[in-house]
Amino acid sequence: MVKRGPKRGYEQTKEHAAKSVVARLGKSFTWFDDEEFFQGATKRKSHNLVRRYARLIPQNRCRGCGVTDEWNGEKLVLHLDHINGNRDDNRLENLRWLCPNCHSQTPTYCGRNGRGFTGYSHSPETRKKIGDLNRGRKHTLEARKKMSVAAKKRYS
Repeated sequence: MVKRGPKRGYEQTKEHAAKSVVARLGKSFTWFDDEEFFQGATKRKSHNLVRRYARLIPQNRCRGCGVTDEWNGEKLVLHLDHINGNRDDNRLENLRWLCPNCHSQTPTYCGRNGRGFTGYSHSPETRKKIGDLNRGRKHTLEARKKMSVAAKKRYS
């Protein structure tokens, strides 16, 4: 039965839903406190995670190199890094703020921690070449060292 008057439509539906959930659970709605939120390895929405972590630990400095939130006169956006590489592990001791440069140097940056497709049976040498190409390394370590020495001579 639809009520007439100020409470009808959306407001009535919202009120009914709240009452039925409270009745089924036998308790009122509660919000997670911060410690309870970060415990366990459950999935959370990333923007909620960043917002709660930013409230607990200010993001004014990179934990890798110590750079502040400004770089070359521009605002620097710090990344929220999961230290062990598990994006579902949102405990405070597993999270840290890193600048984009430090974050890109971590072994777990952008899926480098082995979450990718591993169905192909390439040889170890071929897998290394593919990995180097995916990371933008088109030359061997020795060739990169030679190019670095040549560049230092040229520009010094």
